[in-house]
Amino acid sequence: MKLTYRPEIDGLRAIAVFSVILFHSSFTINGVNIFAGGYIGVDIFFVISGYLITSLILKELNLTGKFSFTYFYERRVRRILPSLIIVLFFSYIFTFNFFFPQHFLEFSKSLISALSFISNIYFYISNFNYWDDQLLQPMLHTWSLAVEEQFYIIFPFILILIYKYFRNYFLLIFALSLFVSLIVADFASGNNKLSNLSFYSLPTRGWELLAGSILAQLEIKFKNNKENRFINMLAPLGVILILFYFLYSIKILNSDINLIHPSFITLPPIVGTMLIIRYSNKNNIITKILSTKLFVNLGLISYSLYLWHYPVFIFGENLGFMKNNILENVSLIAFSLILSSITYKYIEKPFRNKNKVSISKLIVSLFLSFLLLLSLAFHAVYKDGYKNRYEKIYNNIYGSELTVLKKTSGFDLNKSYYSDEWNLYNKKLGTPSYSDNTKQNILIVGNSHAYDFFHIIKMNKSLQNVYEPTIWRPFPNDKKKDITDFYNFLNNKLIVEEKFEKIFKESQAIVFSSRYTDQDIDKLDQILKILKEKNKNILILTNTPEFPTELKNKKLFTIIDNFVFKNKRIPNKIENLNLQKEYYNERNKIKDRNVDKKNKILKRITKENNISLIDLNNYLCNEEEKKCNFFTDKKKKIIFDYGHYSLEGAVYMGNKMSNEILRKIR
Repeated sequence: MKLTYRPEIDGLRAIAVFSVILFHSSFTINGVNIFAGGYIGVDIFFVISGYLITSLILKELNLTGKFSFTYFYERRVRRILPSLIIVLFFSYIFTFNFFFPQHFLEFSKSLISALSFISNIYFYISNFNYWDDQLLQPMLHTWSLAVEEQFYIIFPFILILIYKYFRNYFLLIFALSLFVSLIVADFASGNNKLSNLSFYSLPTRGWELLAGSILAQLEIKFKNNKENRFINMLAPLGVILILFYFLYSIKILNSDINLIHPSFITLPPIVGTMLIIRYSNKNNIITKILSTKLFVNLGLISYSLYLWHYPVFIFGENLGFMKNNILENVSLIAFSLILSSITYKYIEKPFRNKNKVSISKLIVSLFLSFLLLLSLAFHAVYKDGYKNRYEKIYNNIYGSELTVLKKTSGFDLNKSYYSDEWNLYNKKLGTPSYSDNTKQNILIVGNSHAYDFFHIIKMNKSLQNVYEPTIWRPFPNDKKKDITDFYNFLNNKLIVEEKFEKIFKESQAIVFSSRYTDQDIDKLDQILKILKEKNKNILILTNTPEFPTELKNKKLFTIIDNFVFKNKRIPNKIENLNLQKEYYNERNKIKDRNVDKKNKILKRITKENNISLIDLNNYLCNEEEKKCNFFTDKKKKIIFDYGHYSLEGAVYMGNKMSNEILRKIR
């Protein structure tokens, strides 16, 4: 059973798919994503799908009085699976060859979920946020396919049940169902804990599909709408509603306001799509535009284009294409169009044609394809993404600390590239105390950077033989207090409270190692006076030079990480020098930190108070040559994120700093 072909719906598909493509391309002008509202293309697709599927089922029921599930699901399989399998297969090959094990492992899981029609559930459970444009998830976009596939599986049974027993109440039942789904979506989307679930799930997306279903029933029930001036204005009104929401989304997503989607606010593009579909006619300007050859042809390949564009963007980024580069973005879109056209011509069209691909050939080819892909994916999951493939690279970056960490803290090589290596000793700290009376006791006060200095002492024999370090953080576990507040800690706790007084008295030296807040800097004079009155040897470490990082797949990437991720090797001498200069240029560009300004204040205050200071910048950066180092002499990584030392980095910094430390802590 076929529906009357409507070219304007293919044109509407073209608008929808290009909206999504432009959204994922992240075109920016002066830092503003000018296509931030393009995600509504998926919502438009949902309305179209609900309309077409319901129209198809109702037409067959009205004409024959029965419905063929076999024919219905065969059509869905021919339409959806062949192209999806091709995209998954080539994506598997690329990720295997170019992704690190952790990301390849996550891809393999997403591949299994895509083939099982549950990728929306997988991405929700895995806590992958659709709005995070740094995710390395080539199959993230298949969440919407999963929603539609789940709808296709469930909906025919519900529709036939209603048709058989409650036909006169069809519109009422679906209108109430739509309203309930919308209410739930609005509530869940506005709740931080449920917003991700609301975005991905069928129950909270069902109202968009049901909008199309209601539209199909209205079209059957009220067939003959005479054209008039008012009717002809409704399709253009639909376009206006979609554009209005598009512009609204741009404003919201480029601000600090949370977007609540799907919700009541999402009604304009849904209603707009319904108006375009319902009131399109041959004399309408919108229909004429959407029915042009360009829009229709793009609509015909829209499914393949939707499948290809996102992995192409992810793989392009992996190969060094910049999202904010217009020419490179256009190149990726053009490449997606080429792949989509080929897939449509040689895969999608032939498989949809029974005369070219019989049902037996379809079943055999799909069975073998499923078996191959699932076998590859399950084996990749079983082997942890074949993590040993890049063990040499990991060793080049982290060196001997791999062995140390494996034995002492259950270290996972697969996650090591981004893990907090300095937590090795952090777990052993507990309540600060000294155990060796033959050494000079050092109390290190600060935040996470206090651990850096702790490791510098602990991992260098020349320093470890002289000093016994321990750490006390003012608020080590209080997430609400993102400040160290040295002054209140020292004045109100460390000196006066009995449980802290002992460790303070036993400390010959106090070392401040921190990512200093404005409050720390403001109170530093008073802090130093308190300590000088207690005759404590004092050492101040400046802020560590900070370097920008990117968040990809919930992991922090530095400049060197990006290089290794792309090339699967450490840089050669020339590349190393260029990266060192890039590190220098990017240093301290983290917003709202004012690292240089704070370091200058630290130097001034310590000089005025005759307090020892170590400038950490001197050991990482060369101002004359305008470069900053990120590798030890043995080509091991020094800093693993924006400014914390790896264990190898602590060894390197300790060797470099040991003479100055021994001179200034006596």
